[in-house]
Amino acid sequence: MTWRHVWISLLGLALAAEPVTFGGVPVEAAEMIFQVEARRMPAEALAAFLSDPNPPTRAMAVRAAGRLHAPGAALAGPAAGSDAGVRREAAVALGWAADAAPIVRARLDAETERTVMEALVVTLGRVGDANDVSRLVMLLDGPHAAAAAEALGRMGIRKVPGVSSDAVVHGLLDRLRFPVGPARRMAAWALARTPWEGVNGDAVERMKQAALTDPESRVRAWLTRAAAPLVNDAAFLAQLSRDEAPEVRLAALRAMPKYGCDAPSIAAGIGDADAGVRQDAIAATAACDGVDLGLLKRALSSGTTAEQAAAVTALDARRALPAALAEYMAERWPVAVRIAAVEAMDERPRLLRLALRDEDPRLRSAATGALLAADVPPTPNELAELLGSKDAVISQAAAESVVEHPDPVLERPLLNVLGRRTTSRTLAIALVRALDAVYATGRLPRPSNEAKTTIRRHLDAPELAEVARRIGPLLGIEPPRARHPERALPSLAEVMQVRSARVFTSRGEIRLELLPEVAPLTVWNFATLADRGYFDGLSFHRVVADFVIQTGDPRGDGWGGPGYEIPDELSAEPYDTGALGMALSGPDTGGSQWFVTLSPHPHLDYGYTVFGHVSLGMRTAATVGVGDTIEKVVIERVR
Repeated sequence: MTWRHVWISLLGLALAAEPVTFGGVPVEAAEMIFQVEARRMPAEALAAFLSDPNPPTRAMAVRAAGRLHAPGAALAGPAAGSDAGVRREAAVALGWAADAAPIVRARLDAETERTVMEALVVTLGRVGDANDVSRLVMLLDGPHAAAAAEALGRMGIRKVPGVSSDAVVHGLLDRLRFPVGPARRMAAWALARTPWEGVNGDAVERMKQAALTDPESRVRAWLTRAAAPLVNDAAFLAQLSRDEAPEVRLAALRAMPKYGCDAPSIAAGIGDADAGVRQDAIAATAACDGVDLGLLKRALSSGTTAEQAAAVTALDARRALPAALAEYMAERWPVAVRIAAVEAMDERPRLLRLALRDEDPRLRSAATGALLAADVPPTPNELAELLGSKDAVISQAAAESVVEHPDPVLERPLLNVLGRRTTSRTLAIALVRALDAVYATGRLPRPSNEAKTTIRRHLDAPELAEVARRIGPLLGIEPPRARHPERALPSLAEVMQVRSARVFTSRGEIRLELLPEVAPLTVWNFATLADRGYFDGLSFHRVVADFVIQTGDPRGDGWGGPGYEIPDELSAEPYDTGALGMALSGPDTGGSQWFVTLSPHPHLDYGYTVFGHVSLGMRTAATVGVGDTIEKVVIERVR
């Protein structure tokens, strides 16, 4: 069935719907826009809605078109329309269009509405180039200063030429002179996210003093990250490690292994009142000498699970672990400690045995990761054995490694796994990419008929479009039309009933306000899994102080999921403190893993789906540690 047939079917259903609206969008239009986006139909299926006379309908269609990566030309009309709300949605959507920079520049010259102007400025940071840097610097000295600072930070992340100039650093530092307001915070964030090169001494001194004295702790933390590589001074970091705010102490301790170790400060951190600071101080000792190893041994015997795991890693790095690594893999140790012991191993045969035979999937994953990430590349024989694992996660990791280390002898193991009936779609995509890398070596004759038949069955995955164009001639076939997997979808009316969730954890309750109007498919997926009891008993497998707590993985190692993937629903919703996000391993790879941010992290904006916010229980979230569990997730709906 083509997208046109699906669209016509949806239209027929919608015409029979009741005359209600979703946020001002008639239900029939809203349902069709939702289905077009969720099914990943071509963006041109939204053409009629992009010119609809109803502004809310146009706005919803523009958001969907942006997520479908519509070309900038398709968004130019809405970007110049008469309704400010539509123009703002178009300004955000242009950030996902490859050819959008000229349109954004033109709209900046014509726009008068403040909120739209600010969205365009930020988008210029997402799509602009070196020619736009000076314009953004000028905007720092005006009413759109916060947006300009954010835009420069996004250019810094992208390493746009010219963004590391003296004019930029001084322009951002000038914003710190203002006592209040978002511009100074965004300026500090931008300074922290830009790789500064050749900055003059005056700018370095200004940044250093601001890191030490700014009245806002979050600003000091970001400036600590920005200044550390420029100052490169242990005494500077030592002073910051005594800051009253834990986020600043964390930033200083995390910088020490690279930019200046101070043993007394690290020792003080190991005894800090904040659990995150203690863990990072312990981790710093792996690269910093001079700390009393007795402190690490005490942490190993009586610290939290995370501290014990960090102590195993640090003591092993210092060749001071009280016993062999095998001792810390005993059942009596928490899983996090056992994982740390596996990751510290350098015995390749033992790692391979663990990866293939250990009963705990978390240890299998840890052993596989240690083997594939070692300084010595994996051998073809090691990769072949990992590919043959009954654990699909291990096979996929091996296939992804083959892309980096292709060898003709791996063609047969790859084809064997690809030919299995039980091979998942995700694994198949990794295997085909690996085969493409093997054939690209030029060290194989033309693929056999068996290889052609086996590979052809999987080339219609949209993720393999580029591979299909490249490998099609080699296989003697016409690259097939990309086909997205069919998925059963709810009606938007059903999704919009979902409003909130109560997450009962071993630490207490966290209440979540969900955002079905922003990310309907993600909210529906989360609610459906929760209703099934999918999250009950799962652990928080990833906890990073002052960053995130993450859960939703049935394996408990960060590599698991529900057996399917959902498309991203990106938006301008910010990753501020308490944002609920969908974890990814690449575009459109969401499933069941979700996280809550413990502090603002704008670098996640526009790249990860935000589908809710913590409405109550942020203090509880901040106390969650690795290994804490979810008891139950209860979804609340309106009828």
